[in-house]
Amino acid sequence: METENENRYTAAEPYRERGDAARQIAVAVTALLALTAAVLFSAALLLLGIGAIPDGTEDVFLRGNSAPVAHRSEETEDASPPDAAPDDDADDLAADDGMIRVSARDFSAAAVPAIKNRTSYEIDPDELLAMPSDVESPGEIYKEYGKTAPVVLIVHTHGTEAYRGEDQTDSEPGDDFRSDDPLDAVVSVGDVLAEVLVGAGINTMHCTVMFDKPSYSGAYAAEAKTVRELVEKYPSIRYVIDVHRDALIEDDVNYAAVTEIGGVSYAQFSMVIGTDEGGAKHPGWKKCLSAAVKLQTVLAADYPTLVRSISLRSASYNAQYAPVSLLMEFGTCGNTLREAKRTAVLVGEKLAELILGDGEAVSAGAVLERFA
Repeated sequence: METENENRYTAAEPYRERGDAARQIAVAVTALLALTAAVLFSAALLLLGIGAIPDGTEDVFLRGNSAPVAHRSEETEDASPPDAAPDDDADDLAADDGMIRVSARDFSAAAVPAIKNRTSYEIDPDELLAMPSDVESPGEIYKEYGKTAPVVLIVHTHGTEAYRGEDQTDSEPGDDFRSDDPLDAVVSVGDVLAEVLVGAGINTMHCTVMFDKPSYSGAYAAEAKTVRELVEKYPSIRYVIDVHRDALIEDDVNYAAVTEIGGVSYAQFSMVIGTDEGGAKHPGWKKCLSAAVKLQTVLAADYPTLVRSISLRSASYNAQYAPVSLLMEFGTCGNTLREAKRTAVLVGEKLAELILGDGEAVSAGAVLERFA
């Protein structure tokens, strides 16, 4: 349900409204007042710009000029489970006390474009770089749909994915590095990415639903339903970004994919791009891969050790519902949340430049300073 309070969410203040108060008021009024009184109460809520949020919802909210939207997804078909195998071979640094050690390692691509092709398709990186984008600019989208129209949708199929603590050097076997608190998980990385995009003038809708809660196995099905519904409701959406973190644990070692930029540690960045080889109807997968290669290339131009290889897979990862869909991985569970957020700033700047397409540099230094 849309509300009329355009100032409830801003790029600088990523607050979440869970709607508990609204639900409690609605229930109390329904129980105590007659139908006429309930109607009057609903009218009063509309005048105040407040909407009751149905049970079981979590926020989808738009940063920028538009109002937040409450939304909840249920599990459906079309799941595209990921391949959990690590991208690189790991050294044997096994601990002798049964604990999982954290070890920093450089997983950056030796050269870009760098694509690990796990499909049978033949890929030409030069062709992908030269492929023109037929996606309208945000300015053109705002002219057609209005200045509050969302251009980017950020989601989290595995929203509970989290990171090691700042001072954590090891963990118990079986620790899956997950959290039900969005502030401790990849949802907060999505907050940073959204803030940078909005700061560049790109309206961004952030779905904070943790689709892997309570069922990890049904996460992609649940996310697919929500993305379809939001794209249908907001046809201005051109980009869907699914924010994750990777996991590289092998031989009792939890590898942090990390690099230093200016003496500061950053989580290395990778992307997973789906195709139609697994049977999904996804004719636009090459356009998504082209966008990923271009993003990887511009990031590597300024930050050569930040980017890892792009992984091209047979599954679609629900990327068929928007013109451009990118599954992004910010570090691993061996990284810290702060490292991932720093990387989200750099990725957000370059992604914004590609979306705007006007050749102007985007800088979010003030956002980056918060994670120094």
